[in-house]
Amino acid sequence: MIRAWNTKPDKVFSFVRSNDRDKVFAVFNFSNETHTVSFSDAPFEGHYREYFSGEELEIKASSSVTVPAWGYRVYVK
Repeated sequence: MIRAWNTKPDKVFSFVRSNDRDKVFAVFNFSNETHTVSFSDAPFEGHYREYFSGEELEIKASSSVTVPAWGYRVYVK
């Protein structure tokens, strides 16, 4: 697991986990407010599918992710 530092680290936890075949980029909001975060490093860049919604997404270092209160996003590749 590699932490993906974001602009709200006291409220939102994000990390990347990968092996030779797969990669998971996960973002968890541990607060009662919706947050949009961007990231200060880029171990997560790539083309993903959001695991629960099926939405296809290209994530770059300049991308931001909006996560609802107490919500999460799990991107798989």
